[in-house]
Amino acid sequence: MNSFFCKGRTQRWTWRSPNNQTFNEIDLLLTPDRRYISNVNVLRKFDASSDHHLVQASFNYIARCTDAPRRPARKPPPEFNRLALKLEAAISLLESPCPTPAREYACLVDALTHAARAAKEDVQLPTRISATTRTLFHRRRQLFFGLANTPHAAIQYAKLNKTLRKALAADLHAHHLHTLEQAVAANHLRRARSKLATSQTQVMHLRRRDGQHMTTTAEAAALICTFYNDLYRSIDGPFVYTPSSSIAWAQLLSSNEVFRALAQLKSQGAARPDRVLPLAAKLAAPHLALPLCLLFNNMLADDVKSFQSLFAHPVYKGKERILAIPFGNKK
Repeated sequence: MNSFFCKGRTQRWTWRSPNNQTFNEIDLLLTPDRRYISNVNVLRKFDASSDHHLVQASFNYIARCTDAPRRPARKPPPEFNRLALKLEAAISLLESPCPTPAREYACLVDALTHAARAAKEDVQLPTRISATTRTLFHRRRQLFFGLANTPHAAIQYAKLNKTLRKALAADLHAHHLHTLEQAVAANHLRRARSKLATSQTQVMHLRRRDGQHMTTTAEAAALICTFYNDLYRSIDGPFVYTPSSSIAWAQLLSSNEVFRALAQLKSQGAARPDRVLPLAAKLAAPHLALPLCLLFNNMLADDVKSFQSLFAHPVYKGKERILAIPFGNKK
């Protein structure tokens, strides 16, 4: 307001609400853009036992709903420098073994989590809309709310909409092309398709035995649970923990078995409750196999029952022995 006219030191400005219920003195009015205020006039001095002057002005602003819920920004998963992760894991795993299995397990977890934190790299999401297109959006808002104060605003608004549609289509096409090129280079086409998907389509339905579609989530979850339990049920029945049995623990684990199990972990798997990433365990397999094998054998020899929930045990399927590793829950 000070940019429109000046007032004396003994004069004051008064703001009057539309319902004539509020009268406030105005000393300073801040605005990010001078064009938001127009038609500023000082009315004639009125007799109200005061030296105030009545100011008349028009405010043009973009109304925004502050209470509307906003979708949180999607944070991309971090990437890891594999060479740095291998190096950090190799250095962290050089420490001497701990006397107890619990301490040894905690040391292994700390070494892998420290290596993952050291090799972690934040990923910046690529912008889909260029700076030029954002400028066109801002210009269109000004024309729509009457902030441009230019002649032939309606014609300019129509032309600007046409230009904006073309620019937005070109930006989205360039973003899709860049995403697909990265997917081809990394051999992750399925992941790129999921990133570019703008809607979800239900492609299958679960049916009951009578042929009717299931309508509740609980019923579908029960059917899926039953299916996978039947699929992965062992031929020899459920495992029974018998440390004194001569069948279950006849053979100790070898470092080669542990190394093969670590090498088969999925790199993109999520971290377990111990916060160890399967990628860290997989990359650190050459240095992790031996201490992890010794830990397994010490647990089996000491009859440590408290680690049954943390470490999966050797499972016998006929004559073949399958080792399950806790990191990533991979058999």
